[in-house]
Amino acid sequence: MRLPTLAFASFLGLASTLVADVPEVGTPINSIPKVITKPGVYTVKKNLILSQTNGIAIIVQAPDVTIDFNGHIISSSAPADHSINTSKGVVMSSGTNLTVRNGTLRGFHTAMYLNGPYAPQGNMLIQNMRCEQSIENGIYVSAGGAVTVRNCTVSETGQGPDPLVSVTLYGILVQSTFAEISDCTVLNTIPWSISDARAIQASASEVIVEHCRVINTASVSGGLKTYGIFLFGGTGNFASDNMISNCTTGMSFNSGVPGKYSNNLTTGCTTGIIPNSAISVGANN
Repeated sequence: MRLPTLAFASFLGLASTLVADVPEVGTPINSIPKVITKPGVYTVKKNLILSQTNGIAIIVQAPDVTIDFNGHIISSSAPADHSINTSKGVVMSSGTNLTVRNGTLRGFHTAMYLNGPYAPQGNMLIQNMRCEQSIENGIYVSAGGAVTVRNCTVSETGQGPDPLVSVTLYGILVQSTFAEISDCTVLNTIPWSISDARAIQASASEVIVEHCRVINTASVSGGLKTYGIFLFGGTGNFASDNMISNCTTGMSFNSGVPGKYSNNLTTGCTTGIIPNSAISVGANN
């Protein structure tokens, strides 16, 4: 049965109206730098580039914020040089309950910096993020409450010429009680000449690191130190089902701090696991 021309046109008009009335999900982010001062969902609408050498792409100054990259990339065009590029991708300066998900931060000094003068109150979820080619830190979090870093990839941390400064490079650093780091891949966290590198470090109590892969494609030499997973801090930490390759130390627990570990595998590491006061509760190799 064919619709009369007028009826068919009316139908098309109604359909167009219905489509036009569907609201966009979240407040769009179409340019950077971006300062977020109100709670809500914010969606990155396209790939964006930050040109300032000391700038911040997104600053969060409100509670209850979700930033969805929607598959897009935010990158820094500043040189990969420790003495020049101090840019940051996402910073939280106040508030609580932050979610960052589904995108890529590339070429910053620190891709995500939620720490120190920017310390949030806690309760954060970082999920499905890629932090690539950072100069010093991939994901750096110090929070007052629970933090979850899940299904993230941090790669090629330690970019640029050797700055000849003593500094620790971090792929993922979480300093928060009741934290979870799970299903993450950290690739090539390589130190400079008088520094060391830690692919994953958790510095608090009641932290779980599980189902993560730490991969350095080549062993370091010349006395440089690389740690795959370093559980440093309080009590009740647990590491399970992780795979670590080509580090000076595959996994280490802080001396005098009880913890447990199970089903972790290391290969190509000078030292596999340094348990100190931690207890093995399953097969490790």
